[in-house]
Amino acid sequence: MSEVRTPPKRLVDLNPTWFGIHGQESEGAGIIFDCPCQSESCAWGGKIAVSFSNPIKGPASTVDRCLWTRSGEDFATLTLSPSIHAVGHWHGWLKNGVLESC
Repeated sequence: MSEVRTPPKRLVDLNPTWFGIHGQESEGAGIIFDCPCQSESCAWGGKIAVSFSNPIKGPASTVDRCLWTRSGEDFATLTLSPSIHAVGHWHGWLKNGVLESC
């Protein structure tokens, strides 16, 4: 299966939500958002989740091995590094609140 390429999409248009770490005082430990492919038969179940190495508040997850470095404090300005790779489905960057395919 080849990876889907999409036109640039604003994160705010993909129903993003923050998540914390269960049982800990954390805020903005990561985000969940609709897959940029926006297909009803999305190979990734329609959602992508990303955990941060530097949450907005509180500790980073010790469970996830893949953590992204975050800058920005809201969905409109969020930038992540490295790129987001939903292997075999979608690969792209989140920069200044916009998702762009690689």
